[in-house]
Amino acid sequence: MYSERLSKRIGSDFMKIIKQGNLNIAREPLRFECKNCGTIFEAIKQEYIYCGDQREGDNWKCECPLCHGAVYYN
Repeated sequence: MYSERLSKRIGSDFMKIIKQGNLNIAREPLRFECKNCGTIFEAIKQEYIYCGDQREGDNWKCECPLCHGAVYYN
């Protein structure tokens, strides 16, 4: 039923996956390096936030566990 309504709205053009990605990559921790104190640490998704920027692209922000400064990963 939903697909019929969708096809009426956009015609016969449906989204097509060209190459399937890997959802497990999103579950892996990111490795951050603090520029303030030099600490290298890994953080899971619940510990960092997304900070997108039109000029610089995708960035993730996390708090350093040692000095509590802001650390960015891109």
